[in-house]
Amino acid sequence: MKRKVWALMAMLLVFALLVTGCGEADTTGGTTTTTSSTTAANNGDSTTTTEAATTTTTEATTTTTTTATQIQLPTLDPATYRASDLLMDMLQEGEVPEDALWKPVFLDANCISGWKEMYAVTETFSMKVVDFALPFVYPSTDNNGLILNANQWASDSAYWDKAGVAFYCPGRCQAVLRGSDKNGKIAAASDTNADALTKTEGRIEIYLNDELIWPTDKDFAIVNSTTAIDFPEIELDLYPGDVVVIAGYGAKPGEDIRANTNGTWENHILLDPVMEIK
Repeated sequence: MKRKVWALMAMLLVFALLVTGCGEADTTGGTTTTTSSTTAANNGDSTTTTEAATTTTTEATTTTTTTATQIQLPTLDPATYRASDLLMDMLQEGEVPEDALWKPVFLDANCISGWKEMYAVTETFSMKVVDFALPFVYPSTDNNGLILNANQWASDSAYWDKAGVAFYCPGRCQAVLRGSDKNGKIAAASDTNADALTKTEGRIEIYLNDELIWPTDKDFAIVNSTTAIDFPEIELDLYPGDVVVIAGYGAKPGEDIRANTNGTWENHILLDPVMEIK
């Protein structure tokens, strides 16, 4: 009898060992599932309980935000820059500095690349290294401004020329182009030459980066020996590299710029521009 009991108990033990510890692991994607078995004996009966534990792994998402870098533009100090004063200093130095705010310039039928700088001579700035060779720019000795003289050689041919003074903006600024407090007019330079604009008419144009900005209702403004006009007051929103050009020349009244002026060289236009930086 005892042997049967022991044999029965041995069979139950073997059965328990076979059931206990049976587990499977399955990994799919980011989720891991684990199954475990527990065996309990009570009054000779065997009970198996299965528990399932689930572990979930979540991938982290990182978002990167890029902020645009603000470019700081150079600025120009608030001041009033008078063209005639700066050009007179250049004549005394004998050169036009590369970084000059105001520069004497010229344009003619041969200027393929646009406005070009004049040479600093002794008394004037000219397209040639010769004083008073047209076209020229002349800081008046009586401190009334600048004299522009151009277009003597127009002769019903392709040739023509203009004299000018250009403001080269080095920085971001709000500005006003106007006549100076000393001389707010555009007129014939009769004090320098009594015959100025008696046979021709003086024409004035103002450009911003090669775009005509004054006058706004016609191609050019006109002065002569008997008629003067007010220098305009023009508000400007300028950026580094902007160029403002004030151009002047003589022409046969009512005719094209190329119309024959018969070699007239008394095309003296007097004006006194300033650039007021706010």
